[in-house]
Amino acid sequence: MNVAFEQIACYLREEDPSLVESIVIKAQLALKGKQVLPGTQGKLEYIGSPPDWTHNKFNDKGYVWTLNRMQHWRTLAQAYLLTGEQSYVECIRRELADWIARNPCPPIPEHAEEAAVLFNGLDGWRQLEVGFRMCEVWPFVLTVLKGIPGFLDMLEEQVKDVVRQHGVVLRQISPMLFPNADHNFYFTQMAGLLSVSILYPDLPDAKEWRKFALDELDRGLVRQFTAEGGQVEGCPHYHNAVISHLSKVVYHAMRSDITFSPFFLKRMKLAVDYAVQTCRPTGAAVPWGDSDPDEYPGEIAWIGALIYGTHKQLQIVQGLMGRARSTSMANKLFFHYPELFHLLRDSDQTEEPGNREEPPRLYWHKELKQVTMRSDWSREAYSVFFACRLPVYNSHAHVDPASFDFTALGKALVIDPGRYGYWREPERRHFKSGSWHNTILINGNEPFEYVDSWTFGPQESGWIEGCEDDGEWLRASAVHYSYKPSVHRRELVLVPGRFLAVLDTLTGLQHEDIVSQYWHLDAEDVRWDDTEQMAASFNKDVNVAVYSSGGLKGELLPGLISEAMDHSRPSVRLELTDVANTKPTRRYATIIVPYRGQDRPLCKVQLHETGENAGCVVAYKGELIHLPLQG
Repeated sequence: MNVAFEQIACYLREEDPSLVESIVIKAQLALKGKQVLPGTQGKLEYIGSPPDWTHNKFNDKGYVWTLNRMQHWRTLAQAYLLTGEQSYVECIRRELADWIARNPCPPIPEHAEEAAVLFNGLDGWRQLEVGFRMCEVWPFVLTVLKGIPGFLDMLEEQVKDVVRQHGVVLRQISPMLFPNADHNFYFTQMAGLLSVSILYPDLPDAKEWRKFALDELDRGLVRQFTAEGGQVEGCPHYHNAVISHLSKVVYHAMRSDITFSPFFLKRMKLAVDYAVQTCRPTGAAVPWGDSDPDEYPGEIAWIGALIYGTHKQLQIVQGLMGRARSTSMANKLFFHYPELFHLLRDSDQTEEPGNREEPPRLYWHKELKQVTMRSDWSREAYSVFFACRLPVYNSHAHVDPASFDFTALGKALVIDPGRYGYWREPERRHFKSGSWHNTILINGNEPFEYVDSWTFGPQESGWIEGCEDDGEWLRASAVHYSYKPSVHRRELVLVPGRFLAVLDTLTGLQHEDIVSQYWHLDAEDVRWDDTEQMAASFNKDVNVAVYSSGGLKGELLPGLISEAMDHSRPSVRLELTDVANTKPTRRYATIIVPYRGQDRPLCKVQLHETGENAGCVVAYKGELIHLPLQG
């Protein structure tokens, strides 16, 4: 066994037995052909070993594609390293031989139209899975199998040839399908191509593939990552996934003396910054667009420090996650990044949170039209992610212009619900809809049409107008024209330690137009008080109250929150409808107050208008706070 693997296995057995137990349990289930995959609704189901690689058993395209990523092989390989039990690697070898025999590579066509058909099918050769296997799964698994003397002798030539076929597909098909290098798929594919050239450097085309992949990764960074560091789709999950896939290959490439351009390394450092800035104070990613509130930021922080030297960002995320959670994340990465083992023990990376240099409280990603504001960089911070980007970049976006995600006191409170999945209706429609976000609808109409999972109707324009941190408040404003001729302008004012104010102005309304606000609360027990014009959650620990400026009809609606694909849990949505106002210009002030236990702070909000000037007065715990409305 590889010496580094032996050291890591010994360390994990001693220091993180719960992780070892988790890996072994999953591996034992995989031996029995049982997995959780897209389409199984978060439940353990019998898949088979070897499975039927192309049978869509659960009527979910993601099932076939994810099965063909073979992620359970990583678990089996890790279980072997941790226990020495040969049955785990024998299972991989058996399934590997079966997959090679039953999944021949399609012919390589000359034209993109034919390539799009042959390599986007419901089988093991969809181009994304080809890249994913080569950068995420096979390099590690083959390293483990080759470390067992004679274990792959009977399969070695077949394995090498099928890896070569992967290289051919990635070199010839991927550029046909993504000539502009402007999709997250393409990054995974070029990382996979680079990985092939490292796995088998003696392949005839390995040198050319390596050069091409390195050039395309630079081109992809120009096309896919903004000068401010964000991946162009604007979804934290896909941003982090691209860094994760790519960095595994970058790590092994550097160990093979492959160099990357200064531009590449600088842009990747900025990408790590974005991952940190779009992290809730809880340490989870903001689930904006097709994203989950996952712990990707913890992974990105560790590999960023190891590969790109972003040690300050690691310290920030450690402070948010806590040392125990952060260490647990590192433990999960050791087999892929053996040198991370030494970084964890490096005393230079163990500064106490109070000694670290903190980033600014305000982060405006102008190109992605996103703003993050937070009271500070502690886990208890008041923090809001705010975005308004129309037209959308692609269909990973949701129908949510000028919506936001608010966290305070260590808990997500008024939230983006996540993504849940891609192929099931009506869940997909719900999770993408405006009424499941923190938005405004007019006459019950969404800001733009949801056609199907991957298609929207036409959109108008929308953007972030500006933001500032004046030392006391943090403020950001957005505008969009989805309801032409009406215009919706929204301002968020974060008053640290007190509340988040949401100030909405709608102009150009017709006499009969009905305006409805929607607020999605991470709670199962929410109560509306019509007299106070206030809704409050009744959680055991941290709660939130939503105070309206008045005159609205309140209704509590069922919702769902998804924290992982195919998983959801109940929540409550608050609908506030203005049924009486007939003015062409209508203004609303909503004050969102977090608090612990049931000790709800006294708060009242009152709008005032004098000619063109408008604002609101918030009475919070006896203190009067004046907030002008801009626009």
